[in-house]
Amino acid sequence: MVTFRLSGVRYSVNDMTVRKKVTVAAILSFYFFLLCTLAVKAQSPPSTEQKLILAEKTFNEANVIYQQGTPESLRLALEKFESAVKLFRDLEDKKNEAKALLTIGEIYIDLGERAKALDYLGQTLAVVKQDNDTQTEAPLLNSIGEVYDGLGEYNKAIENYEKALVVTRQIVNEDLEAIILSNIGLVYIYLGERQKALDTLHQSLEIKRKIGNRGGQAVTLGTIGGVYYTSGENQEALKYFTQSLVLIRQAGNKTPEKKQEARSLKNIGAIYIRLGEYSKAFEYLTQSLLLRRQINDKDGEATTLRNLMNTCVGLKLPRYAAYFGKQSVNVYQQLRANIQSLDKETQRSYLNSVEDSYRSLAENLIAENRLAEAEQTINSFKDQQFFDLDSVSSKKPVRLTLTPREADYAARYEIESKAVTEIDTQLESLKNEIGERQPNTEESAQIKTLENDLKNAKETWLKSINNGLVEFATPPDDKDRVPVIADLVEMQAALTELSQQTGQKTVAVYQFVGTEKYRSLLITPDSIDGISYPVKGMDLNQKALQLWRLLQTPDYDPQPIAAELYKMVFEPLAAKLPKDTKTILWSMDGNLRYVPMATLHDGKGYLVERFNNAIFTRADKERLTRSVSGSWTGTGLGSSKEHKVEILGKKFTFEPLFGVKNEMTRIFGRNNPNGIFPGEVLLDAEFTKAAMLSSLRKHRPLVHIASHFKFEAGDDSRSFLILGDGSTFTLDEMKNEKGLFGGVELLTLSACQTAAQRPDATGKEVDGFAELAQRLGAGSIMASLWELSDDSTAELMTRFYRTYNNEKTSKTEALRKAQLSLLKGYYKDNPTTRRRKAFGEVIDVSNIKIEIAKLHAHKPGKNAPFDHPFYWAPFIIIGNFK
Repeated sequence: MVTFRLSGVRYSVNDMTVRKKVTVAAILSFYFFLLCTLAVKAQSPPSTEQKLILAEKTFNEANVIYQQGTPESLRLALEKFESAVKLFRDLEDKKNEAKALLTIGEIYIDLGERAKALDYLGQTLAVVKQDNDTQTEAPLLNSIGEVYDGLGEYNKAIENYEKALVVTRQIVNEDLEAIILSNIGLVYIYLGERQKALDTLHQSLEIKRKIGNRGGQAVTLGTIGGVYYTSGENQEALKYFTQSLVLIRQAGNKTPEKKQEARSLKNIGAIYIRLGEYSKAFEYLTQSLLLRRQINDKDGEATTLRNLMNTCVGLKLPRYAAYFGKQSVNVYQQLRANIQSLDKETQRSYLNSVEDSYRSLAENLIAENRLAEAEQTINSFKDQQFFDLDSVSSKKPVRLTLTPREADYAARYEIESKAVTEIDTQLESLKNEIGERQPNTEESAQIKTLENDLKNAKETWLKSINNGLVEFATPPDDKDRVPVIADLVEMQAALTELSQQTGQKTVAVYQFVGTEKYRSLLITPDSIDGISYPVKGMDLNQKALQLWRLLQTPDYDPQPIAAELYKMVFEPLAAKLPKDTKTILWSMDGNLRYVPMATLHDGKGYLVERFNNAIFTRADKERLTRSVSGSWTGTGLGSSKEHKVEILGKKFTFEPLFGVKNEMTRIFGRNNPNGIFPGEVLLDAEFTKAAMLSSLRKHRPLVHIASHFKFEAGDDSRSFLILGDGSTFTLDEMKNEKGLFGGVELLTLSACQTAAQRPDATGKEVDGFAELAQRLGAGSIMASLWELSDDSTAELMTRFYRTYNNEKTSKTEALRKAQLSLLKGYYKDNPTTRRRKAFGEVIDVSNIKIEIAKLHAHKPGKNAPFDHPFYWAPFIIIGNFK
């Protein structure tokens, strides 16, 4: 009898036939049950132990790939580490999760992708704090500080370094403490805190000597050398840099040691540039450059290339200098593309930290009459300089155009340096695999072969670089001429179209305030020319601020200083302007941004008497030539009352603007049928943020704002418009209102404040707001460069709008005619106006003082009460001037 159970029921069978059938069924059922059981077991999730084994295996495999150090291996390692993170996270193993996240962040640092680096380091910090893992928190905070340091965000760097130092001292890690102190000392150098830097660095050096860390000593010695380099003590700096190089070469041949060796070589090269020993500088810098390539140190590569540019200038090899300069800028362009997802302040800080490379290259190219290439270099920097640093709407940084000879050298540079990197990676990988044990016979042979191959590859690379000293010294030929550069073609096409559309011959001028000379590029519809004047950039910037300050009171005659600036800025240009030039488009530089070009004086008259003037922030044909309406309607927004506001803890008081009501009435006809334009006016309490946004949605071509607008350079949260109800509308808030000025052909701000009074003023905030407004839809902007006289402003605005509306001329021509009406006395009434408080013995602006005793009082013309530029010159037009 066979007894079996199916579905929980017991059966007994005696019949043999049935027994056989049932027995077969039972057997089949048994096997089916067994297979199901095995399948369930096979599908069941792995145990915690199995997961841990897999996670550790994945992490170790990723680490092996990471150690190879090539860009390709770093990318492969990233994928593995990401998998490890998921596995550790599933296990709730926070310590190892943090370790994997931290390594990913460090890889992104190596790849120059700082935005992603900060993202992963931030994730790591969150995990570490949850786990209270101070052992990982300290180096992590140091790494975050290093990323901010590299971005030029020195205050954020110091903040993270100091947090790291506190934690490090708690866990008593002297090695890390010394590293952090060294990093803090480096930031103090950048901040100009010399003694703090030396004190901190010597603390670091003492700890490193105590624990016998040769590599660490080399780093700190190099940084101390940097303090002396910054203060101009060349021989003392050279002593420390040389000690650093000797020690680091004794410390080993891993990537960190190579990085410091490259840094020491670059530093020594920089000293020899200063000492005028350019051949020695070239020798050290090329060694540094090769090491930078080996370890994929993009920042270091760009810096070393820039130093090679300066070296070749000293060697009187301008074409080789241009090659190295373009290579440096192209690396920076690549790095800029990698940080576009970071916040604007961080991008702006990084951009400021690398600006010198762009400016030096542009200056060298202008000096060599390579003007189209210089324009492209300036554009590549300016394109993203102001409020245009986000991944959604900005252009991606593009590479500079190379001559055929430069392109040939760049190709060889890539191939030959890649060969060095690949052999070096193989050699280092093999040595890592062998570790501390003795290599066997086969491994020894492999090491010897690779070392020989590496030596030969390095020699080939260095020979190629040295050959450039000869090849770029030969007389230039077709290989040294650039192909067509799109920047110049686009600008000349725009000028041609503008000249045809307006009937006014239009040219563009790029200003460039160099270290030793003022230079400019003059672009006409069919030519490009370069102009220079021998004046130090610092002196020119100071002179510009002096004139800006004098223009803010009608009490003193600005003509002597305006004539000095004319001689520097315009006189060299005047001889090369086409005779029928009517309109000049200016791309401004330095503190010249604070000076209306209309106020330059040739001893007989102001520039406004001869030319229309407008400013452009970007060489964008579509922007400059965009069509305009035949007739306008408008929105007027005004605030006439005194306002006291507080922004981020800082209090401001703004005086009442008594002429606002009169201004709005004359322009828009509020209760006045003789107004120039139909439209809507919101005054005082009616002028709220909600009402403003509602009115702007009607997309009227003219928006005229008569209220205080305060600019703070580089600080969007402290740059704001005062609304009629006393509230504020910051640039940060405006940026979030996409298309805020959509359909607006002219945005007028008739009561602005710039930041020129600040010691670090550069004028960038003037261009900055204009660039933002254009990105938010405005075709052009008319803004003032100082606080205004109410009566003269109302008269100027009325004449400007009436001329533009009635004569159907360009905005610049209408503004010029309105300015001339005040300058020449076509307006006869006596001015009743607010004026600035009387000056004492000196006019003080930043650190620039003008002795009142040396100034002449301004006497208004008998029939021209508003003839001083204080009344007629404050407004500038930026963007589409049609």
